[in-house]
Parts: sequence; C-alpha cells; structure tokens
Amino acid sequence: MASITPLSLLSPSSRFFFHFLFNSVVILLISCNLRSASAVGLSYDFYNKSCPNVDRIIHNVASQKLAEAPVTAAGALRIFFHDCFVEGCDASVLIASSKSNKAEKDSEINLSLPGDGFDVFFRAKRAVELQCPGVVSCADVMAIATRDLVNLVGGPRWEVQKGRRDGLVSKASRVPGNLPLGNQTIPQLISLFKSKGLSVLEMVALSGGHTIGFSHCREFMPRIYGYNKSFDIDPTMNQDFALSLRGPCPKRNLDPTVVALNDVTTPFIFDNAYYRNLQKGLGLLTTDQMLGLDPLTRPYVNIMAKDEQIFFDYFVKAMIKMSELGVKTGTDAGRDEIKKQGVSYALSLKGFSKRHNIAMHGLVVLGEVLRGIRAYSLLSLNDLRDNVPRKQKTRKGRGIGSGKGKTAGRGHKGQRARGNGKLGFEGGQTPMRRRLPKRGFKNPFSLTFQPVGLGKIAKLINAGEIDSHELITMKTLKDAGALGKQIEDGVRLMGRGSEQIKWPIHLEVSRVTVRAKEAVEAAGGSVRRVHYNKLGFRALLKPEWFEKKGRLLPKPARPPPKLKDKVDSIGRLPAPTKPIPFFTEEEPVSSPA
Repeated sequence: MASITPLSLLSPSSRFFFHFLFNSVVILLISCNLRSASAVGLSYDFYNKSCPNVDRIIHNVASQKLAEAPVTAAGALRIFFHDCFVEGCDASVLIASSKSNKAEKDSEINLSLPGDGFDVFFRAKRAVELQCPGVVSCADVMAIATRDLVNLVGGPRWEVQKGRRDGLVSKASRVPGNLPLGNQTIPQLISLFKSKGLSVLEMVALSGGHTIGFSHCREFMPRIYGYNKSFDIDPTMNQDFALSLRGPCPKRNLDPTVVALNDVTTPFIFDNAYYRNLQKGLGLLTTDQMLGLDPLTRPYVNIMAKDEQIFFDYFVKAMIKMSELGVKTGTDAGRDEIKKQGVSYALSLKGFSKRHNIAMHGLVVLGEVLRGIRAYSLLSLNDLRDNVPRKQKTRKGRGIGSGKGKTAGRGHKGQRARGNGKLGFEGGQTPMRRRLPKRGFKNPFSLTFQPVGLGKIAKLINAGEIDSHELITMKTLKDAGALGKQIEDGVRLMGRGSEQIKWPIHLEVSRVTVRAKEAVEAAGGSVRRVHYNKLGFRALLKPEWFEKKGRLLPKPARPPPKLKDKVDSIGRLPAPTKPIPFFTEEEPVSSPA
C-alpha cells in the first residue's frame, strides 16, 4: 500500500506552489550567506565623507545620456554583466588592449558591446572626477550607473554597496567559458551560473534584463533559416514572428548594423513583458525561448510573467549578488587604472572599433508581429550630416557699400589714429627689435670640460682616497669623488690649490692649464693630456656597461686634426699602463727598441 504524505493530499497546483515557496526560502537563505561572504569590505556609506554626492552626480549623467540614446540602459546592463562574470566586478572590461595584450573588451563575444554603454560609464567617471578626484573607483561607477539606468526605464531601484577597487589585468583569454552563449542548453547555463554562486531562480531573473535588450541578426538567424532537416523555422518560435524577422535579416546581403529588439511589445520599458513573450513563443534567442520550455525554469518564467513585482524582487536580489561577485576591496587591487577624465584606462570613444559601434548605427523595432513588421532606424548613414558651420564674425569697415562701416579705424586718417595698436607697432618701418645687431652665438662644436683643482686632489690624497704612487686617471678622480656625476667631453686640471702639492704625482687628464702643469712638474710629477671620445669615456668610467650589453670595449679613437696639438696621447681601454704617443699622418712611427 502506498504511503500517504501531507503533500499527496494537495492538488498538483498547490504542491507546485509549496515546492516553489520552499525552494525560494532555501535560495534566499543561501543568497544571504553568500552576500555576507562576498560583500566583505563593501559598505553603503563608503563615500559618505570622501564623495557624499556620488549617487546624485552619476544619476544626473545617466538621465542625460538616456535622453540622448534610449538604448543606453540595455547596453550598460549588458556591459556590467559581462564585466562581473569575468574575474568579478572590477571594471576590467573597460581596459583597452595594448600591443602586448588583448583585453577583455576585444574578445569575440564582447565585440558587439554597444558604444552607448561605454559612453555613459566614461561620462559618469569624468563627472565624478571633477567633484571627487581620485576617490571613486570605476567599478563602483559602473554598479551605480547600471542601477540608475534600470530604474530610469521603469525598473526597480536598489541600494548599492560601495568600496570596490578596479582591476589592473584584463585578458581576452579569460573570457571564453565565463559568459553564456546563444546556443547553450539550459543545463549548461545552470552550470555556468552555479559556478558564479547564482541559483536557477536568479538566472531566470537576470535573464529578464533582456526586456530592454537587442540582438544582432546573426545571433538568431539559425532559428529562422534552415533550422534542421525537418523544420525550416524553429518550431518553438512563433511562425509569424519568425517570418517577420526575415525582412530586416535576409539570408543574403545581410546588413551587419541591423539589430532586433528582444522585447517586441515594450522595448524601452523595464517590465515583465519579456516573460509573457516567452509564453507566446516570441523569444528572440534560443536560450530565451528554452527558459519558457524547460521544466527546470518554466515554473519561474510563469510566475514572473504573472506578477511583475515578484520579478522585480528577485531581479534586485540577483543584481545585488552579481554586483558583489569577486569584488576587490582594500589592497586587493591597485589604484584606478582609469585615471581622471577616464582617459588612460585605456579606452576612449575614438578607440572603439566599427564592430563596437554597430548597435549605434541601426535599430529595428518589431511590433504588431501578427500583422507584419514595422521598422524604423534611429540612425542611418543617410542621416549623417556635417557639423553646423561656425557663424562668421561680422567684419566692420569693408567700405561704404558693405553697410558695415567705412574705415573702422584701419589707419585711413593716420596710423594708430583709431583703435588700439599692437605693442611694438612703429608705423610700418622695420621695428627696433630687427634693427638692433645680433651679437654672439652658441657654438655647437664647443667642448665642455669639468674642472678639478690641484688642491682638491691633494685633500683626497691626504684622506687616503687617492694613491699618489699610482697613475691618477680620470676614472680614479671619478671614483674618489673629485668629479661630478656627468663628464661631457673630459676633465680640465686647474691650478687652484697648487701650493698644496709637495710630492710628485702623475696624472692623465683631457686638458691642463699652464699654472697647473708648472706646479705638478715643479714637484717632480707629470701631466699627460689624453684623448677620449664620448664612447671612450663611457668605457673608461663604466666598463661594466659594455659587459652587461655583451659588447666589446671600443678601440682607441684618434683626435680630430684640429685637436692634434692639444693632446699628448690617445686613451687606451682599459686603463693604460703606459702612454701611447700620438703621431700625425706625416710622421713615421718608430718601432720600439
């Protein structure tokens, strides 16, 4: 004998309602736990002190943009969804690609993201930066702007927790597998949303965002042309609706700028008409229509189609939960990658590709499906116009016939007799600044030598920084701190402090004054003038640079002919052990004995 339970005594509809109520309570409890775990670091009053008017600023921008482009709300909602489902809500979808990295926004599935959605986020970011520079993250701007746009088109409003930080990494390779596709089955969609911590009920509620969305023809054309061997049109689709779509979406010569609205009844109003359309077979995408047919999701579709408030309640809960997916707080992420004015985060409206702007070029509105199709374009190529020309300034004094005055102080009654002359005006003759002769010039071939006095060298010798028994080269002076950071063309030995030299020293410098040379030779020392070019100085002072670059030390460079009487030898690299005599081309070089 079969056992009788209290549920078996109820009617089928009552049992379904009981199961639905029980599952809803369980899902609500789970969602609360998930929210408490994911919202760590977020708060409603995060900007109360640093930017108290952030909500009002973003709301004003969203209202203005929505008045300009009715598709803004749908575009922003879709971009926000794509951002949160890939590595969390961190505004990484706004980062532009570079030569070495392909960003999320340039992945194949994101190429159709509408430009109006990006535009409203950048406008809001710029407006916030004017009031609160460097305070509000782009991730929070996206969350607040999306909330306001949904509310402005008739949807619910909810409080947004703030404190998100922007991500610094955006890779297109992370997108595949994280976003739903139009040809996926319901179990595949459930598995995807479950991996993000979202339930079946929340998946159905978020799908209701298509009530203000639109899709390109290529996304639903397999349903209206050659569906399978048995049916030319998807049998789950309203046949009149499918035939009406063939007009704007022909099989051949398809216009890629044409899009169709997901909600054919109230395309720009956020309501539950999307679910009612699914019950009539008016779902545009395969995944949309399957929500109304699959036994796992059909009960939720029917309830939300019947009661709009239930849809709004679960949509708000799902949006709050989604907006807190993988958020980065505190030090989890760096400072905003999109800097002030939204310029350097990588994307400007000039950076959009043609495929990003497709949704802005054309829009097909489908209505009265059973009677046919009514289509119009919000913006077509034939609507493009040149910018309004600038109004020319009225030019006075073009003569009596112009009617705008006769001379207007142009000098007809004597120069500078009318109006204000420019500073330096001298009646037309050559001005004083040109009559004055030019004296002197800057010689681009002049050499700059860094001076070093004998007194400074003597102090370093007494301090033990320089060994007077060894040859003192320019590298020795550099290492001992006798020279500055930069040696341009060499070192000049000066006679300052020559009285401190009491012992013989031997030096190699680029130039030497007469007083310095006499002082060194009087003490029994010697001074030799050596020639190094720019590269030779680098090899002398920093030979490790060549080793790091994997290059050999350069060969000694001969001085120019005009300097042959100003040098005694050519610098040898590495540091010379003996002088290299310098000979002109005419003088023979004697072989060493």
